[in-house]
Amino acid sequence: MVSILDCYKGSLVGVLCGDALGAPYETWTEDRILADINSRGGLVLFDYDDPWGKDGRFPAGRPTDDSEMTAALAEYLVHGGGPEKLYALFRKCVIDKKSFLCDLPAYGFGGTTRNALAQPTYLEALANPDPNDPIPSNGSLMRAAPIALLVRGQPVLVRELAEMQALMTHRHPEAIAATVAYSLILDHVLDGFTYKTAVKKTLELIPLNDGYERIAKVLLRGKPKKPQPPTHKFRGGAVYSLRVVHWAVSTSSSFEEGIFKAVTIGGDTDTYAAIAGGMLGAMYGVHAIPEKWSSGLLGRARMCELAAKLCELNVRR
Repeated sequence: MVSILDCYKGSLVGVLCGDALGAPYETWTEDRILADINSRGGLVLFDYDDPWGKDGRFPAGRPTDDSEMTAALAEYLVHGGGPEKLYALFRKCVIDKKSFLCDLPAYGFGGTTRNALAQPTYLEALANPDPNDPIPSNGSLMRAAPIALLVRGQPVLVRELAEMQALMTHRHPEAIAATVAYSLILDHVLDGFTYKTAVKKTLELIPLNDGYERIAKVLLRGKPKKPQPPTHKFRGGAVYSLRVVHWAVSTSSSFEEGIFKAVTIGGDTDTYAAIAGGMLGAMYGVHAIPEKWSSGLLGRARMCELAAKLCELNVRR
């Protein structure tokens, strides 16, 4: 039997694992990814060139923004504090490029996140919000896993924390809705429900307005079909990302299978796989993550430490 601590560790290590496996393939097409995987004898960690052509060559297993911000959020939840503390931690990670997981600089952050954290303090950010119209991107969804770990079994608090941390950088209603829905599903999974039941229970809790309309449409597909390959415009969208994750998790019977599907669809591969990894790791536990993957992850031990602390804090509540 998988213990709740194993599920907690599985969720955070799952985020890191999906992130590191998907990162080398970011922006690639499905055909190109599958050809590369076949040439390597399977989906493996390997050294790779920065997909954006900026920072040279990266070592295998390195975390990107998905894992870094997940760890930053977990640090905040462990130590507590007001929103100004979370803003400071996010800014330390994104602007100062301080990694919470390894000795390398944190990297990979999108423009929406960087712009939202441009002001030195939270109060200054409130007084001088990003003038650009918000876009429904996946930056708050990708880091959401720690919330359910802290307040497992308390859906009202899950929603409140999910909304708070999303609004820190992503103000679009669909970005917030996707973050909340994912967090509630993960909460139910950690409470022992199957993924299918967790989705059903989540649909009973979310509204059908305020950005949730398209989210509900995605989750109502009990047997989701494989999404069409992402276009450049929508590959980083919160709704599309949740659609990929819902399909990958619903149609897989193991952590390995689900991650493979999330990576090989192409597009924003590290983020799809990180989000899927957080859910799959909670479902199957940390020991279900193949050793060939987990042993090479930079920051694995720290993710396990954060998961253990969140588990202890949840038990105390």
